[in-house]
Amino acid sequence: DAGKKEVEENYREKFLKDKKCETIIIKSRINEFEENNSEVSTSEFSLVDLRDKVENAINENDYVFIRIIGGLLLPLEGDYSILDFICEYRKKSEIVVVVKNKKGLLNQVLLTVDLLKKSDLNIGKIIYKNGNDEKEHEEVLEEIKDITHLEYEFIN
Repeated sequence: DAGKKEVEENYREKFLKDKKCETIIIKSRINEFEENNSEVSTSEFSLVDLRDKVENAINENDYVFIRIIGGLLLPLEGDYSILDFICEYRKKSEIVVVVKNKKGLLNQVLLTVDLLKKSDLNIGKIIYKNGNDEKEHEEVLEEIKDITHLEYEFIN
């Protein structure tokens, strides 16, 4: 519940009102994906199917959101990870890192951004979701900005 769905809805409302959009959700932990919140059985899943889904979505829409649930380094198929898959689309995409704004997020954000940068991926910004947890100090968020050279914003 980091706020990825809210960020996507915000983009649709603010910037993409008259655009055709589709969402594909990739769940790395269970090696399955779902499109528009309808589950696709693990037995039907393959990396080829996922690539076909993404390519069809790109061809049929103005924008495609790929929401990742789980970790970047967890496998999709065999040793092939979510990160490997994202790298296939590095020239066609921009990544928005969405993180729950809570104490202790410094290392998580820095490791994620470093991994994405070393993979030559286009990172747009970091979005922090404010919730009921104790929030990280503004000075820490500014330090992350200084280290990563990425702008950030908040959602509630």
